[in-house]
Amino acid sequence: MTLTDSEIGSLKAALNCWEWVGYVSTATVFLGCVGEFIAEFTRFPKSEQSKHKLARLSLMILILGIAGELLSAVHTSQLSGYVIADAEQKAAEAERQGGIARDDASHANERASANEKESEQLKKDAASLQKEAEDERLARVEIEEALAARRLGPKENALLQERLSQFAGEGVGIVYFGGDAEGFTFAWDLAKVLHDAKWVVPTPGGIIEMQEVGLPFDAAFAKLRSGVEVVDMGTPQSRQVAHALVDALNACGFDATTGSRSGNNVSTAVQIEVETRPLGPQGAARLRALARKTIR
Repeated sequence: MTLTDSEIGSLKAALNCWEWVGYVSTATVFLGCVGEFIAEFTRFPKSEQSKHKLARLSLMILILGIAGELLSAVHTSQLSGYVIADAEQKAAEAERQGGIARDDASHANERASANEKESEQLKKDAASLQKEAEDERLARVEIEEALAARRLGPKENALLQERLSQFAGEGVGIVYFGGDAEGFTFAWDLAKVLHDAKWVVPTPGGIIEMQEVGLPFDAAFAKLRSGVEVVDMGTPQSRQVAHALVDALNACGFDATTGSRSGNNVSTAVQIEVETRPLGPQGAARLRALARKTIR
């Protein structure tokens, strides 16, 4: 059924409304991300209970924003489909009428030309709306990847085992910051893959590290540690093992660096310190982001 001009106007008004819903939802997602950042990476609020409440509230805001973006994308896509279908139907009707009205060719050609222009404009509007919806989807994906926890999937497990099996029998200690749920999970992922590579791996342990208070903000922020640090024991073999492990983690897309502490327990080749999650994407998402930058 061909839509009237008033109905087309209503569709465009609805499209504009849902675009604003998408913008507000994106702002809501950003607000949720800011809350998560404050709760996870700053000293405020000072109490753990307040941090937990802020983190939960930020998560709910983030979920609400993402839901709004999804709802906006669905409705804009649906309304765009109505506009395109109406444009195609009008174009088909114009062509049919042009074939019938041969006795008034000049008038029919003018009307067909007008309808064709209107159809092209409607298609352009619909294409623009679809592009905006796709841009919003990509932006949402980037936000989700920037917040996703570090995990070792089948591909990462296979790569790490391939590179590290040559060091089978080496001892390793794994620690993480107590209270860091994301670090706890990633530490156990590392323990599992090294165990499968035949390393000597005890269960990961949590450590408590108190943040010094009273420092200037810039100095305190510079001391924040993130990623993974692989500490060797000062021997040539230990350094070789540490560098191989760091190279393998970097190849999987995870931030990892080496360190050295001579005089430690020589029965352990290296110690892995799983620190707080770095900002931005990690793992496969980080590799994809680097690949996009290289292509550009």
